[in-house]
Amino acid sequence: MKDWQDIIKYGFMIVILAAFPVFTTIISGAGDNQVSRHLAFLNGDSPFFNPWQYRVFAPFLIELLASSIKLFTKNITDEILYLNIFRGVRFVQHIIIFLVAWKFYKHFTKNKDLLLTSILLLATSLGSATSNSDYSLTTYLHVIFYLLAAFLIFSDKTIFWL
Repeated sequence: MKDWQDIIKYGFMIVILAAFPVFTTIISGAGDNQVSRHLAFLNGDSPFFNPWQYRVFAPFLIELLASSIKLFTKNITDEILYLNIFRGVRFVQHIIIFLVAWKFYKHFTKNKDLLLTSILLLATSLGSATSNSDYSLTTYLHVIFYLLAAFLIFSDKTIFWL
């Protein structure tokens, strides 16, 4: 019974901590401008002509979600739809980051209070990194991939490509 209580308690805390950086982006960031930049990117008219324009996983993930949601909803504007998708994807990205970081940090300590404190510090730093910033979905995908790589390297499993 204690294990389920811990899972619920820590899961609730991680959900709240994952919402904090999204909230700070809404309040202090420039996330509202991301819809126009996203649509310009899809039309091949991106104002950012640099190597970042070739990172297409996040924009195509957004379009996949948008087209799936448009199948079931008719009375929603594109701007509201995209803003909610950006917020939802960023929220899920934070949950993934916190879960992978938790698993990675468990290689160094088994103390759950210390692990939760490290996730709290991570959430605070992610929330503070949004000053005058959009949702930066590609950047957070990179964080997920780097954390997964570090976790796989530190795991005791044999992985043939590493």
